[in-house]
Amino acid sequence: MFLKKLFVIYLTTLSFPVFAQYHLVKSEEMVSEFRLDNGLRVILAPNKNSNQVFMSTTYLTGSLNDPQGKSGLAHLLEHLAFKGTKEVDEKSFIQRLQKNTLYQNAYTNFDRTSYINRIQPNLQAINEVLYLEAQRMGALELKAHYVPTEISIVRREREGRLDNPSVLLMDTIYEKLYGNQYYGRSIIGDLKDIQSITQKDLKDFYQTWYVPNNAIIILTGNFDQKQVIESIDKNFSAIAQKPLPVIAQIPKLDLSTLQQDKFKNIVVEKGSNYVKNNIYVSNSTAEQNLLSAIGLLYTLKPNGLLYKNVEEKGIATAVGIKSFSNKDLTLGFVSALYAPNHDEKKVLDSLTHTIEQPAQFNASDVDRVKKIITNGIKSIEVSPQSFQSVLQEYIVQYGDWQPYFVDKKQLQAWTANDLNTLADRFFVPSHRITATIKPSQNVAGGVPSLDTQTPNASSDPSTSDEHDEALKTPEEYQKETQQYVSTSKTKLTHIEKMIQRGQLSDGVRYALYPTQTFDKKIYATINMHFGTPETLKNQSINLAMLSDLLFKGSRGYTRQQIMDQSIALDGQASVDVMDNGLQITISADQTHFIEYFKYIMNVLKQPLFPQSEFDLIQQQYLSSLNRPYTEPDVVADITLDRLIEIYQPGDLRYHFEPDLQKQQIQAATRADVVALYQKFFAFNQSEIAVTGDYDAKHMKTLLQNTFGTWKNKQPYALMATQYTRFPAKQVHALAEKTAAGTYLGVLHVPVGASDEDTEALYIVGEILNGSQQTSRLSKALRENKQLVYGVSASFNLDPQSHAGLLGINAKYQSGYATQVSKTVHDVLTELVANGVTTRELELAKLKIMKIRSNSLDDSRRIHQTLDSMLEMNKTMADRIRRDEKIQSLTKAEVDAVIKKYIDLNQLIEVSADEYGKTKTL
Repeated sequence: MFLKKLFVIYLTTLSFPVFAQYHLVKSEEMVSEFRLDNGLRVILAPNKNSNQVFMSTTYLTGSLNDPQGKSGLAHLLEHLAFKGTKEVDEKSFIQRLQKNTLYQNAYTNFDRTSYINRIQPNLQAINEVLYLEAQRMGALELKAHYVPTEISIVRREREGRLDNPSVLLMDTIYEKLYGNQYYGRSIIGDLKDIQSITQKDLKDFYQTWYVPNNAIIILTGNFDQKQVIESIDKNFSAIAQKPLPVIAQIPKLDLSTLQQDKFKNIVVEKGSNYVKNNIYVSNSTAEQNLLSAIGLLYTLKPNGLLYKNVEEKGIATAVGIKSFSNKDLTLGFVSALYAPNHDEKKVLDSLTHTIEQPAQFNASDVDRVKKIITNGIKSIEVSPQSFQSVLQEYIVQYGDWQPYFVDKKQLQAWTANDLNTLADRFFVPSHRITATIKPSQNVAGGVPSLDTQTPNASSDPSTSDEHDEALKTPEEYQKETQQYVSTSKTKLTHIEKMIQRGQLSDGVRYALYPTQTFDKKIYATINMHFGTPETLKNQSINLAMLSDLLFKGSRGYTRQQIMDQSIALDGQASVDVMDNGLQITISADQTHFIEYFKYIMNVLKQPLFPQSEFDLIQQQYLSSLNRPYTEPDVVADITLDRLIEIYQPGDLRYHFEPDLQKQQIQAATRADVVALYQKFFAFNQSEIAVTGDYDAKHMKTLLQNTFGTWKNKQPYALMATQYTRFPAKQVHALAEKTAAGTYLGVLHVPVGASDEDTEALYIVGEILNGSQQTSRLSKALRENKQLVYGVSASFNLDPQSHAGLLGINAKYQSGYATQVSKTVHDVLTELVANGVTTRELELAKLKIMKIRSNSLDDSRRIHQTLDSMLEMNKTMADRIRRDEKIQSLTKAEVDAVIKKYIDLNQLIEVSADEYGKTKTL
């Protein structure tokens, strides 16, 4: 099925310039590898059906190469690699990168540092990003005055990692396996080591490892291969290669040491979940794909043995298997999520017995999993981001990407004996580490001189106006915004001509968008509305159970048959609660969509709601609530919800309260769920959007035949959000001891998603939020004062009413709640007093329109837009009007909206950390 196509593009290379410094090394299927004379490897996988380009520049160096006593150096360098080069200063570097990408990020691992860019699919943008990446490779400045500030930011990041129980567990295991070396050293670094890093350390590391013969560039997505390789040649060929140091070899683990006491009953106390883990260690990394398949076989519902023996029997709430592999070892995590009411020993014993008894997978099991993985491979290869990630992983682990295609071909030859043999060899007692994650018992109290603490603030030159002259003028931003608005209008006009809108005989409104999707799937979304606040009172739990039970069995179809049919037709279906109603999503390969759609509708028409499944879900709901609610983000959420609650218990809109939820769950019965379905489950108050390559006439007939008579006479009323004016409040709530506290700020506004001032508020939200380099809140809280790990802000405006809110969310250094609140007040006060700058305004417009315009190249994003437009009775003409409104807004108009709605006398703030106080609201 998959034939090799080595050197298939040889003929096209004949037209390349004779002085080219790159060479085609090999090619297979859609992937080609080139190499420049300086050793730079370039992997290209063009896909004309994609709407974007995903690019990674990866250096084969990470924390394993950190010098002794300088752990975290590779990661710190990653931060500083955004601070400008000899030719492009920092602000210009960031501005140019943001202009030409839809997303940019970077990460450091043990064995790599990778810079990621999602790019618009045009040559000019690709060329600009390639130029900037070449600058990063060959000309970083690494100015000394940036180092202390970035060290402070990395310290905040490190402290935040310490609040993640999964990260802590992984770090603990690596440390016990390797000590304070190799994988045992933290990627982000030890605090003392980080603080000792100097500019010289960074330059030495950069000049040693950031060289073309230690780098790999991967591009996937929609681009012209010939143009891209020529651009890479132009930008990177002049960068000289250098001799690389001999990389230290990681010693092979002695697995017999796993019998030592330090590997038994490891306990991590962090967070609020209870998790039992059996971690199996292997020196072999060659069987990672088979191991992933085995994990699926054990956990697949409803017949996976681990699911049946542990989760279905109610011994634990949920089970899972994950494997992690690098060049030197593989870790297999067999985990169970449980609650305090579960028998802890029984959970562990059940995990161990199930996974370590002889595996007995049969041919049907293996065929099912092979089909699931095959479907997954199809999805990976049409996604530029996913395919880039897979290619990178193979190159880093094996030095080559071609083993990916070898593994893909070998998949079809897998047998039950292969998987049984590996499971019996891998999941053995002698290779097992036992670990438990449980909540911390340390919940502090008191307020130790909170108001007098001052963090290590320092002025960050990157937030000053030092390089403002390098940025574009407002007029240049306006010109670019105009181009996006014009392009969007053309696209939207064309899209609207393709869309067929109408109403079925029973009142169902539909929007059909027949077009080719990049993954060759058809997507359908059904928004079903029913009931009123009165008729659905005290029904929230029944509604949730209804959505969970609909695919657990139907007349004529068992749960296993439903799953097998989904796998066979490469289909997916889900039901989610949405206000007073349900959202049903169905997708499948375009050749099977009609068959799959009919199948799912038949399942939904006659669900069985098995008592055994109801009992299991009820038990799982209760177990999930049987946990402490002490994490800062949970405490902050519940506290804020209580402060702004305007509805009564039993109303679907009432906020989450653990004790009330428990009472409602315990009171629920299967009969209640059946009654809810029989009374309300119908489609006459619904909207249906279908996107994909199909015949619109046939699709309309299908919808009419499916929904034409499926209706009820129950009253329906929209549960719109009600605007309420709240007076300002500040609450500092007690949470468990963590490095990071949670700050939430909310300001309600009488503006909905379709009101006159909507566009201006979205611009204000972009100016407050934006990126780390442009956001007012981030510059003040993160860059200038290093108070927070991250901060976000946005306006959330209701589509069906005149109500919305500005939400601000920050993870701050525990103990500095007062300083965070004061800084937020300062930023908002300054905004109200002086408004926005013209440059801020025009840059925010440009960023908004860039995203809105490029989203129109993704048919799935358009599908989501159709979904919301149907509910609001809008068309693409409304989208065009909104784009033009964004473009036309003036500074005076935006400033007036700020003064009208940003009222600090209505700002409600909640902070939660170990220095708070218990609040009874």
